Amino acid sequence: MISTASNLRSPRGTERSDAGFGRVPRFPDAVGTFMARDALSLAVSYLDLGREDAVLLPIYNCQDVLKSFARTNRVVFYDINPDLSIDPDEIRKKLEDRRIRMMMITNYFGFLQPHRARIQEICREREVIIIEDCAHSLLTEGSGETGDLSIYSYRKILPIPDGGGLKIRNGDKPFAVRFHPRLYSDSLSALISLKAMLNVQSDKFSRAKLTSRVQKMRPDLTARAADQKTLPLSHFAERGMANLSFADVTARRRNDFDYWRQACSERPALRCVFAELPTRVCPLGFPIMLQDRESVEARAKQQGITLRVHWRLDSALGSDCRVSHELTKRMLTLPLYPELNDDQRRSLTDILASC
Repeated sequence: MISTASNLRSPRGTERSDAGFGRVPRFPDAVGTFMARDALSLAVSYLDLGREDAVLLPIYNCQDVLKSFARTNRVVFYDINPDLSIDPDEIRKKLEDRRIRMMMITNYFGFLQPHRARIQEICREREVIIIEDCAHSLLTEGSGETGDLSIYSYRKILPIPDGGGLKIRNGDKPFAVRFHPRLYSDSLSALISLKAMLNVQSDKFSRAKLTSRVQKMRPDLTARAADQKTLPLSHFAERGMANLSFADVTARRRNDFDYWRQACSERPALRCVFAELPTRVCPLGFPIMLQDRESVEARAKQQGITLRVHWRLDSALGSDCRVSHELTKRMLTLPLYPELNDDQRRSLTDILASC
């Protein structure tokens, strides 16, 4: 039986195989994991969704996230608006399907969903659990206050090699987390740091691929039983965030956002997805819409700069979500601190100036 929002429990009092693994000193309300997808797996396990239960997801999201739900549940997709906001009226219509027990909302690029209070009200009326995807909005004020469960990615915002987190609030349901030895996470984290140091761009050494290789060597890592174990936050990530100034990180990311906004504002071929930067937002990146994205990507790569596309959607998924599929064809994310050095930023600025 799936839990409702009224009987969820904070992880402060959860049982753990090693209590130290679960602690995130700078985020005391969260359980720390190696990646955000590990935190999401914990959330799904906690909710105990059955195959007969449906979940409502934004098609505009990481495809690995979407496919992980599709393996165990019936998935209903919803579209978003061109400004990446969610339309409450569409959510209300989708939730006419009474089998939907959980929905996910995403704070894209650090910007909280503007209609989150109304969406929360709609879900509560129908006893639908909200998972708030805060992977992009770790340091944005108010992030995680909408969801019954919230997923975080520390390493997307902070200059650390790994780190995800799960926050569960308001309830009494027991929640036991069993962790693998930190040796696994520390080893993966060291490889990730080495990749960054050597500027290795190959996808073969991505976090997901490295984790997958460890899972093949240790089959128990892929278990999906009720007593499955979770990869914990590494020592490197825990120590790395210990003395960071979050105010400084936020200020530097906001300064870079303003730099790109100014650089792109006079280029008719470039459209800024977010025209304004509210004072309480710590942005993930600077998303732009452009026609010749492949050319910009290729020229940047020649300068040693890898630009991200959020996300390359599977055309077979959510084919009726036209806005999302248009976004995936034209959107490109310009990096913020600490991803570029001064020379790289100047090179990328020159590339954009030619658009």
